[in-house]
Formats: sequence, C-alpha cells, structure tokens
Amino acid sequence: MSILSQNLKQECQFKQLIVADFARLNHFLKQHKQSKAGRNEQAFILESQQRIVASARLIPLEASNQFWLRGVFVIEALRRQGLGKKLLEDMANKLDPKTKIYTFPLSHLDRFYSDLGYQNCDLAELPEELKLRYESAQQQNKRWLKMVLDV
Repeated sequence: MSILSQNLKQECQFKQLIVADFARLNHFLKQHKQSKAGRNEQAFILESQQRIVASARLIPLEASNQFWLRGVFVIEALRRQGLGKKLLEDMANKLDPKTKIYTFPLSHLDRFYSDLGYQNCDLAELPEELKLRYESAQQQNKRWLKMVLDV
C-alpha cells in the first residue's frame, strides 16, 4: 500500500448516518448511479474533507440481529486503497457481537469478503426473505455469491 493510500485511509472519517442525513447520502448515490437508501436501512459512510467517498447499507431482516449488506460503494478513483475494507471493518465493529450479516457479492469479490471474515454459505442457511431474492437473481443470470459474517 502506498503512502498516499495510508494517508487517505487515516484521514477518512467513519460515520453511521441518522435518517436526517439520508438526503445527503442519496444525493451521493444518485451521482454515482447507485440505488438510494431506504428509511429502514442503517447507513454507514467514509468521509474525506467532508465529502462522502464510500458507503454501505444494512437492511434489517425479520430475525433480530440479522441484516442484509447491500450497496457497498467506493468512488471509482479511490478503489483498491483499502477504503472498502476500512468501511466494512468499522461497520462490523459498531454492531452487536451477536449480529449476522448476509451479503451477495459478485463472484470476483470472493477474496475481498473472505479476507474480512465472511464465509460462503448454502442456500438453506439463508433467511427465507433472502432465499427468494437470491433465487430470483440466479434466474436473471446474476453471478452472486452467498456469504455470511458472524460479527
């Protein structure tokens, strides 16, 4: 990792957003052609010089302390500098230790998520509401993995 990358990671501030901040987040997401955050989601960002540079969202599932991780996004020019890793590590550290996070990353991101402690899981291990989403994605030929993290 370059000195520039280390400095950028160190200067970035992690924040968990409140609903009042979602308009700012959704403006950022719209600029980068990402889907907007819903009011029921938990949203997390990294900021550099008061500008959002990365975001991630957790959608609560029916079972308590279970979430679906969606919308992990780092500005393209700042990728491969450890910001996504920092964001997801800081997010996991904010959560209750009994939390389970499910995610459906694209297949080329297997190592990225594995290095963060996510493990591949079977369809049978997914909560019912995620099974349906995953199966629908498979019918559309999306190349998603099924992964889970026990925080």
